[in-house]
Amino acid sequence: MINVENVQIKYGDFIAMDEINFEVKEGEFFTFLGPSGSGKSTMLRAIAGFLKPSKGDIKIHDKVINDLEIEDRGIGMVFQSYALFPSMSVYDNIAFGLKVEKKDKEFIDKRVRELAKVVDLTDDQLEKNISDLSGGQQQRVAITRAMAKKPEILAMDEPLSNLDAKLRKSLRGELKKIQRELNVTTLYVTHDQEEALTLSNRIAVFSNGHLEQVGTPKEIYENPLTEFVCTFIGDSNKLSKSLVSKIAPNKNISEYDSFYIRPEHISTSVNDGILNENEMIFEFESEDYYGTHYIYHLIDKESKIKISTKEYRSENNRFKKGEEVKVRFDIEKIHLFKGC
Repeated sequence: MINVENVQIKYGDFIAMDEINFEVKEGEFFTFLGPSGSGKSTMLRAIAGFLKPSKGDIKIHDKVINDLEIEDRGIGMVFQSYALFPSMSVYDNIAFGLKVEKKDKEFIDKRVRELAKVVDLTDDQLEKNISDLSGGQQQRVAITRAMAKKPEILAMDEPLSNLDAKLRKSLRGELKKIQRELNVTTLYVTHDQEEALTLSNRIAVFSNGHLEQVGTPKEIYENPLTEFVCTFIGDSNKLSKSLVSKIAPNKNISEYDSFYIRPEHISTSVNDGILNENEMIFEFESEDYYGTHYIYHLIDKESKIKISTKEYRSENNRFKKGEEVKVRFDIEKIHLFKGC
């Protein structure tokens, strides 16, 4: 549905993004993920029409839209600040775009109320001023207003970032539910990895104006194509080449330079004096309690390499500081990268 082809975006002589290529399929929840300054919001703004590519094409349904006005692109926008009118009622905020288009009152009323029902806004809430609503309710109003004109595409630029952590988590499920019910192709910008993994059909990971990888959440997490994706998404332990040679002597690693493994792919047990394949002795340093699990921190006394493991503690893996611990690595889960 949306094709970004060899797009470059410049600010004066500065090239912010270059040679960006990806496709968004109809009905997808497609997330732009990356740290601050990575280019994710720049890419969204270019698709929405706030920025014009200096090279390349942006297409919707195979039609180049580089020179198309913002209002003619069929994109509803939800900004980080929501950009709602604080002196207007919820109803009037949602109806604003329809009134500008001079739709008749009956059409406006029907559209406002059917959208309000989808996002669980009551008739009483429709009559309230925006300033009387909670952050979560304001976010629902912003989405409803963006959808009032029946756009084909909904674009959201970090819409949850101003909310507290607990509310952000609860609203993720609501966002996905609304997107499915409205059946709208959604472009979503976030720096929150967990948010991206739980919401998205596919994710585009950006870093310093470069597109690092596009894939499903499972592909991005389990099969990162670059060192940046591996370290930015989730937690990873960096291993040395010599350590990998010890735990995986039959693995050909000569052409690789960097090695990582996720905490959940390392397990610990009591040192019984017997080391099997893919096992080493580490010293236990400390633990962090997360309610559902522990994170154990260990060190290899010889190389001084530190690792963390994700543990569901049992009688077989309770350790004291300084205790020698048997550590087993799932060597098939080690991520290998060249030239890093």
